[in-house]
Amino acid sequence: MQTLARCGVILAAAVIFGACGPAHDRSDDIKPEAPSGTFAGNPWTMTHATVSKSDSKLSVRLFSEPVADCAEFPPEGSTAGYLLWTMPAELGKRSLKLSLTDFSSPDNQTITFVTPPSSNNISVDGIINVTQLTNTSVTFGFLAKAGTGYDVNGTVTAKICP
Repeated sequence: MQTLARCGVILAAAVIFGACGPAHDRSDDIKPEAPSGTFAGNPWTMTHATVSKSDSKLSVRLFSEPVADCAEFPPEGSTAGYLLWTMPAELGKRSLKLSLTDFSSPDNQTITFVTPPSSNNISVDGIINVTQLTNTSVTFGFLAKAGTGYDVNGTVTAKICP
């Protein structure tokens, strides 16, 4: 009987401690290819990235259609969705989140899904991982979800616009 009780205690401990392992690193889920997914429920693939730098911030715009180099917005009359965000110009991972009690928190990080002419869906579910940053280029991976039909994942290397 004591052997059975010991086995039960050992089994319970294994289940408890096994379930409390290290947290999953969401950056491991970032795909190593061009960002793609769904945008307003439709298939979406990035074809052009615009990244600019000012002070200690990067401004990112990802488009699924041809745009001019360093374009901040899609062509006039476009109805193709695009992504935009600003983030610190530094290496490392940033979880997407937004404090509703402190909008100025430096930990806030969102990605906006813009559907022209005027619909925005804000993602606070995901992660950005900047793996390379120089004065002329940046490489980052990200995944972002903003409710049903808004889900993009992938990696970008882009020049930094002047």
